[in-house]
Amino acid sequence: MKEGINYKRLKDVAKYYNGLTYKPTDVTEEGVLVLRSSNIQDNKLSLFDQVRVSIKIDEKLKVHKGDLIMCSRNGSKSLIGKVAIIPEEFGELTFGTFMMIFKSEYNPFLYYFFLSDVFKKQIWKGEATMINQITRYMLDDVCLPVPPLPEQQRIVEYLDSQFAKIEALKANAAQQLQAAKDLFQSALKDLMTPKEGWEKKIITDVCDNYFAGGDAPKIKSKNRTEEYKYPIYSNGVENEGIYGYTNSYRVNDVAITIAARGTIGATFIRMEPFTPIVRLITLIPNPKIIIAKFLYYLVKNYDWGHTGASIPQLTIPALKDIIISFPTKEKQQQIVSQLDDLSNKIKALQSNYEQTITLCSDLKQSLLKQIFE
Repeated sequence: MKEGINYKRLKDVAKYYNGLTYKPTDVTEEGVLVLRSSNIQDNKLSLFDQVRVSIKIDEKLKVHKGDLIMCSRNGSKSLIGKVAIIPEEFGELTFGTFMMIFKSEYNPFLYYFFLSDVFKKQIWKGEATMINQITRYMLDDVCLPVPPLPEQQRIVEYLDSQFAKIEALKANAAQQLQAAKDLFQSALKDLMTPKEGWEKKIITDVCDNYFAGGDAPKIKSKNRTEEYKYPIYSNGVENEGIYGYTNSYRVNDVAITIAARGTIGATFIRMEPFTPIVRLITLIPNPKIIIAKFLYYLVKNYDWGHTGASIPQLTIPALKDIIISFPTKEKQQQIVSQLDDLSNKIKALQSNYEQTITLCSDLKQSLLKQIFE
């Protein structure tokens, strides 16, 4: 602690309460709105996801303008501690049992304190990593600098201004990335639209082989090792569908995989030996007819809505109803080169965006550290 600064315990500057417990039978279409974890998005209040209950609400569990709400319990520890200020009155309003409300004249100042690593270090110090909650006893001894209210207001106005600039920086990076993605989709659609002279075939007729994935190998590892170095792919899209790694492979050719369930049509090109599992269809292109990367872009552009919204999965027989069009291999290569160039630029912008997000987070914490440490 710095000398000459007035420090106080959180319990001495704020009142805080655990939220309302209610039963499923208490939920109604009309009634009192209950704030839950999903109602805090980017540390701002969001009323998009609403649950209402028909229960008499104790006065201390009613939420008013200027109150500060915190997610105090969640299955994901990364969501614990996210906060929002209630910006206006919304009629009768309460909060759920996994939330906590703070009532204090210092709330605007406390809002930024709760965003700081200084607060997080005090909360989690000595706590087991499996404890996914912030309790009242954990909060009671949290210590923070408490300047006079006029100084708090000056600090809050300064942080409001700086955080707004940081958010604008993030928004600009996100806008550039989205514009590039939109440009790629437009180019993909244009370049893959059949032109005069393009040949037509059933998609399976341009493949040396095609098949649905099988059961997951019994011998596998979550991480790639020297022994378990061959990827196992599922129909997922996160991390390109990696399910794990094994010590053998089923496919040793450049291949295209298509999600048959879930996000139907999610497409990836596989350049190394791998094993596909259930809910994934694998296409092995015939290199004499079609370039693998061209087929990848073609499948990526395909409108899977044509399979019908009621169809729960893509099947091998359904593939035989898909007719594709493609030009000469020379023209295929030209198209692939154009799309690869755009794709690489998007990857660069994606990397820039991710770096910007990290930078913005670091900038915020640097500002908060100056104030609260």
